[in-house]
Amino acid sequence: MYIYRRFESLLFITFWQLGEDTDVKKIAAAAAKLTKSGVFPTKGSKIINWLVTPGGKGVTISEADSEEAIFRSYVVWEKEVPGMFASYEVHPAVAIDKAVAITME
Repeated sequence: MYIYRRFESLLFITFWQLGEDTDVKKIAAAAAKLTKSGVFPTKGSKIINWLVTPGGKGVTISEADSEEAIFRSYVVWEKEVPGMFASYEVHPAVAIDKAVAITME
């Protein structure tokens, strides 16, 4: 039997790469639209940091109350600009002080 536990807040690091043929102006317009309309960040999530490098590699650090909120983030972007990501990897994360404490238990 699967027991689902809710946590107050979870941290996630998302590494992404824009597709080679992605029009950066289209992405910029989509970002403005999604953030202005309140669609992104998705309900239940908060962006802590959102970075991109020349060449289209990026990282987003998010706090969320569920995994579903993070999954919705991907879906929102994919619906707005289909195929924009060449890669998209989401990883749960923990603050280093908590990681050290856990390691030292």
